[in-house]
Amino acid sequence: PYFDAEAGAEKPVDVEFDFN
Repeated sequence: PYFDAEAGAEKPVDVEFDFN
């Protein structure tokens, strides 16, 4: 999982950190 900066929670997606 990766951390969604906008949502402020972890998403069940196998991706790198996305702070866009």
